[in-house]
Amino acid sequence: MANFNINAYRRKGTKIITQFFLKTKPLKVSEKPIINKILISRPNHRLGNQLLITPLIQEIKHQFPDAKIYLFTKGTLSLEIFKHDPSIVKHFNLPKKHFKDFYQYLRVWTELIFTKFDLCVNCDSSSSSGRIATMLPYSKYKLNHVFNYDVWDFNKELLQHIAIKPIIDFRIYFNLNLAAEIPKLTIQLTPNEMETGELIVTNLKQNKALKTICIFTNATKNKCYDENWWASFISALDPLKNEYEIIELLPIENISKVNFKYPTIYSTSILEMASIIENVDCFISGDCGVMHLASTTNTTTVGLFKFKNITKYKPYGNNNIAINTSEVSIEDVGKKIIELVH
Repeated sequence: MANFNINAYRRKGTKIITQFFLKTKPLKVSEKPIINKILISRPNHRLGNQLLITPLIQEIKHQFPDAKIYLFTKGTLSLEIFKHDPSIVKHFNLPKKHFKDFYQYLRVWTELIFTKFDLCVNCDSSSSSGRIATMLPYSKYKLNHVFNYDVWDFNKELLQHIAIKPIIDFRIYFNLNLAAEIPKLTIQLTPNEMETGELIVTNLKQNKALKTICIFTNATKNKCYDENWWASFISALDPLKNEYEIIELLPIENISKVNFKYPTIYSTSILEMASIIENVDCFISGDCGVMHLASTTNTTTVGLFKFKNITKYKPYGNNNIAINTSEVSIEDVGKKIIELVH
């Protein structure tokens, strides 16, 4: 409890101090600057929040293809998420619990502060640690902005999505085309990893002639649906039983909200989970990190949302959809998915 209070005061204090350093005006450039070293800050340990910076990384790589990227995150998930991305040359990984590993916490900050960059980018202007990590190191260019977006002509709804807003900010800062296609979430898998995922799914299925729907029945705290909801939802998908077989990807807790009724897959490897999802036809999940992991694949992803945060976190790209389950019946949720897969 003491640590929680300390962290709460720390976050509040740094937010108050750093809000005065947020910039509002874009960079004035007549030609494309030379940028070789880039720091991207997203000091959050959750899987979803780290995956949600992958569209920005693609955008940056497109504009500065020879640049070396340094990531400032929390925890060690980034080491696996970006394992196969050669543009990521270094990870500054804060410990998940600062005061339990305070030496490591100070060491990472010290190393970061004394590293020189050409560009520092804060992915989330509401993150006080992200602001500090952008402000303190030496860098010619720093993207740590809250713009007056009314000055520019583009679809303002894009700003509501947490993965897309940093891309819009990046394009405004460097005077780039705001109408260009928005990159989707992505994760790099090797051919061997893809084959492993295919083999796991093939061996698990009871009827290999059918297509595959994979469900993930867990989510964070109040985002999770209970057993009764999942039972009713599966019943609503009954019209698909002659075309699709259902399998279940289990969470790290190894629990199932459908009582292990369907063939199950358990994995603690992010890349293996991604390769499994890549080899099914449709993936259905509540709002959680694994939903975002599914969004990095080419598989159609359905995100189930209980709250009004769809515009901020919805899976986009491909045929992905988000459904607010508080606004429609379970039967209608099923109908939407049936229409989608047909």
